[in-house]
Amino acid sequence: MSLLSSSCLRSTIKKTTVGLIGSVTTFVFIRSDSFAGHFMSVICAVIAYEYYYIIVPGFQDFEVIDPKRHVLKGENYLTNHEKFTYNLEPASVRRKRGPSKMFLVLSSFVMTYFAHYGNSKFYSTSLTMITSVVVSLHFIFRWNKGNASPTILDLFDLFIDVLGIFITWLMGHIILLRYYPIYGTAYVTIVFLVAWTADAGALVFGKLFGKYTPKLMPRTSPNKTVASLLGAIVVGVLTMTSLGFVLMQRGYFFRINFSLQPPPLSSYVPLVSIGFVLGISSVVGDTFESIIKRAARVRHSGATLPGYGGFLDYFNSVAACAVVMYYFIVPIFIPFWENYNFGLINRILYVWFGLRFEW
Repeated sequence: MSLLSSSCLRSTIKKTTVGLIGSVTTFVFIRSDSFAGHFMSVICAVIAYEYYYIIVPGFQDFEVIDPKRHVLKGENYLTNHEKFTYNLEPASVRRKRGPSKMFLVLSSFVMTYFAHYGNSKFYSTSLTMITSVVVSLHFIFRWNKGNASPTILDLFDLFIDVLGIFITWLMGHIILLRYYPIYGTAYVTIVFLVAWTADAGALVFGKLFGKYTPKLMPRTSPNKTVASLLGAIVVGVLTMTSLGFVLMQRGYFFRINFSLQPPPLSSYVPLVSIGFVLGISSVVGDTFESIIKRAARVRHSGATLPGYGGFLDYFNSVAACAVVMYYFIVPIFIPFWENYNFGLINRILYVWFGLRFEW
């Protein structure tokens, strides 16, 4: 009996094919300064659409709503000590007074255009502005003009709307990284390649060795095992090491003297470290989306991409890696390593192994 059944093999081939087509299409647009931001803003809008029109209905389809009172079961809204009188009304009526789903999708789409300026503070300000608008609409049209006082369901629906804005904001970091002042194209290329190959590594390792290792989160994502995590890390490290040397030869990342053959051993250390961090980040991003889908009781965010599901399923790990790359690896890890740890690693190699390299 083969390790991979025919159905699993077909699923893997389908997912790999779609991934390759998507990767080529993405890189064609990402390379262009004129189209990169617009392309990713459209992708973010599609992801926002998937969230509000496919995932959110799963959140709001409560089995614990009392059809007679239209509130959560077990909550005592009408007691002798109530200061205010509660005039109960159906949750569906209250939701119609809040922001429309299309408004939330368009707001998320507009917010991503603030990332085109490549300024994280400016982009964070857009998140605050859009969130404030959504909260105000809930307060003015849903809570203040309703026939009943706010309930836990109202606060829960507000959180659902704000969560969609936040998810789109995280996705927009791909645009923010692309327009980074220095080497933005290289950084976003690293994020895409490492995230997608790490996903593929997690899939293959999980199929091959998953039954021999314990599950990571059996209640949240039953298919994720320790083997999947190790596969993502191993493939992420290999991809980062290979891609990193190609980029460093062109002057990216670190100052390496490539006249030395073979290249210094210490030059592998930062690349392996970055690959390790991004490999874990890809798993974290995928797990975060799995938690959302499990809570909403949906399997995929859509059916647009065969083998993956929706665009949120396809870009979740990329967004997680982009956030880590933008806030940690590029501004903190790379400068620190470049200024301090090359000499440190060189001294360790000389003391331990008698090896000395020039930089």
